[in-house]
Amino acid sequence: MRKVFNEIRGLNWKEYPVDELENFFKKFGRFPMMVTEFNEGRLIHRARPVDESEIITSVSGLSYKPQELNSTYQRASTPQQTMLYGAVIPPEIDDEGIDNPRVTSAMESVSFLRNTKLDGTQRVLYGKWRVKSKISLITILFTRYRNAKNNWLKKMSEEFYESIAQYTYPEQKAFKQINNFYSSEFSKFVAEDEDYNYLISALFSLKCTQSGFDGVIYPSVRTMGLGINVAIKPETVDEKLELVSVLDCRLHKKGKLAIINNLRFGNVIEGSETFHLNDISDPNLRFTNTEIENKLGVN
Repeated sequence: MRKVFNEIRGLNWKEYPVDELENFFKKFGRFPMMVTEFNEGRLIHRARPVDESEIITSVSGLSYKPQELNSTYQRASTPQQTMLYGAVIPPEIDDEGIDNPRVTSAMESVSFLRNTKLDGTQRVLYGKWRVKSKISLITILFTRYRNAKNNWLKKMSEEFYESIAQYTYPEQKAFKQINNFYSSEFSKFVAEDEDYNYLISALFSLKCTQSGFDGVIYPSVRTMGLGINVAIKPETVDEKLELVSVLDCRLHKKGKLAIINNLRFGNVIEGSETFHLNDISDPNLRFTNTEIENKLGVN
């Protein structure tokens, strides 16, 4: 199996070897992976960076990227299939996890936040999506998470080991290697202009949705695995999810220090395709300029 992995990684990625990859994937045969199910009421948070003067009032503006604009490979999407990316709080959250999905989703979506060389501000819109009916997501996890301190990661990894206990040792070894291979692809850092390095994770996600699943769930790369991300196919978003509220924020950053300040908020009426945001004036929900400067150490 390792020989196959090495051959895959030896491909010329800049040529986008999709057909070659598909042939290699067939050599894996059938293998088990964990499935995470979200029932009605589960919340998914999505962050979208916007220009300072940009006005968005449509639900679609906080949904998945329109297919006609989806021209590159991303971690779980291909030019043939766009996805809604978001963050969730694991049900077994503990001190080793991030309990604020706004942090995870912003780290994944806002490149300005990740760049410690840039200081300044960036507006970010947060959309809170609610699951209306059960969805099933393929779970991408390293088998080493069996020893993780994060309760959710540990539980899912333990369940994976239990699910393969019935197989022979060589089969178990191969299954773990395949799961770790895909996990390594979902967890690697990729430069902004090198979308070909997303080929494996993107094509695998496409295969998952083509097999009847609603998407994938995986640890957040940008938060070193402490946050949890999801990528959900458009059909599922349209049929099984609904946007329930929107929060307009401004991200203030100086070096590695950052503050997310609330500006406007609005609930979305069920079935509506638009929303309206109202200014947030409550001092308990919004920092003053002086408070922001003090927290960031601005003189």
